[in-house]
This record gives sequence, structure tokens and C-alpha cells, in this order.
Amino acid sequence: MANTIVSLLRMDASILKSPFKAYATQFIIQAIDGLVIGHPEISGTFLYSIMLKLASNGELNIASIQDSINNYPALVPSHVIVELDKVGVISLTLYFQSSTECLSKKSEWINQLFALALAPCQNCKSQECNLLHYLLTVIIHIGFGELPADLQNTISGHTVKFAVSLLSDLTSKIWEHLWEYPEKDVRAFEFSNEGLHGQYSSIQNCYLEQLAFLISYKPEIKPITAFKLQHEWTFFKSPKNVVNLIVQVTKRLL
Repeated sequence: MANTIVSLLRMDASILKSPFKAYATQFIIQAIDGLVIGHPEISGTFLYSIMLKLASNGELNIASIQDSINNYPALVPSHVIVELDKVGVISLTLYFQSSTECLSKKSEWINQLFALALAPCQNCKSQECNLLHYLLTVIIHIGFGELPADLQNTISGHTVKFAVSLLSDLTSKIWEHLWEYPEKDVRAFEFSNEGLHGQYSSIQNCYLEQLAFLISYKPEIKPITAFKLQHEWTFFKSPKNVVNLIVQVTKRLL
């Protein structure tokens, strides 16, 4: 079916005497607009197959599509931006960098990632977990140094700091939520080995920093008090959901 649509696009471009690459690029940009607003008559799966076909053949102006995505006033929905990155019509890394230029988007990133982390997750292969881990892996690689060679000189120091700060803010938001709701559980940092596309060193560096952050987060208790109450602060007496988060973080450090 994707081949049929591509053939129809070629025919339309020929009738309009428009260069096919420019015509196809504009078609994809308009299709992405429909995906972003959630148009009920647009099938994402079908459109992604067309995008993949065109991108694989080098028949799209990727830079134009990237610019269009970067200029959306609000964050693009996570499921859309991840699929666009997977089919190769945009770079999620470059999209993340563009979003750092808008301070309000930091809270949007945190809220979007936090919502995915809170989604019921029976296993690490659910749609929400896959989206969360895909996004987190990209952001962790930006913040902790595992970037493709072609992007290493493109990503600014400001973007790196933004990524590190965002991850710490997300961790603190999750941490506070777990203490407030002991019955809730979050598997934000429980990556399957399949989900760790790329090298492990940036993941480990990130987790080490998150662990240090959690240990020192809001130290409001005096040392003498901590010494007296240490028998109460044990693995078995701590809330199960809090223990689970610590286990998720430390597993990648072993």
C-alpha cells in the first residue's frame, strides 16, 4: 500500500510539474501536522510506512522536516516523535536540543516523561515503557556523553546541562511521588537489555549520579538524629516502591 501512495505522489508531482522531493516533503510535513493534533482519520502506522519508504530512498528533505518539527510551540507527543526518529525523518537528539531554547518546555518534558513512568506497566515491553525508555536513553546519551559521531560537535554545552538537569528533576519528582503514594510503583529506570540501544557507560554514569542525588536529596535530618534512628531505616522497613526505585538505579551499577 505504501508503494501505491508513493506512486500516486509521483503522479501528482508530475502533473503539478513540482520536483518530487519537494512535493513529497511537503506532503509528509502536512501529514505530521495531522498526527500531532491527533486527527482521527489519519493512520499513524500507515503514514510511518510511507515515510520510511521515502526516507530510505533519499526522497525527503530531512532538514525541512526537522525544522518544521522543531518549530512546534509545544512538545510533540512522545509516540509521534519516537516513531519519526525510528523511521529516519527527524533526529530526536536535534529535536531535544531545539526544545532547550524554550524554558517552558523543560517542564513539558518532565511532565511527559513522568506520565509515561506512572502508566501501569506489567512488563518492560509495554508501549509506555518502550516510549519512556527510548526517550530516556536519548536524553541520557546527550547528558552523559554517548552520542553518534556526527552529532558530537553539534550538541551544545547548554543542551548537555539541560539534559542532566532534566533527569535530576524527573528523578526528584518520581521520588517525592513514591513517598507520597506508598501503594504506587514506578519502573522508570528498569531498562531491559534490548532497550539499551547504544553503549552502557552513559547509562551507568547517569544512574550513579541519580543514586548520589537521591542519597543527598533534601537532607533535613541532623546527623545525631540519623544515628539514633538508623535501626528504623532498613531495607525491610522502607516502603516497597521506594526500595524498588533504588534497586532499579543500582542494578546498572553492578
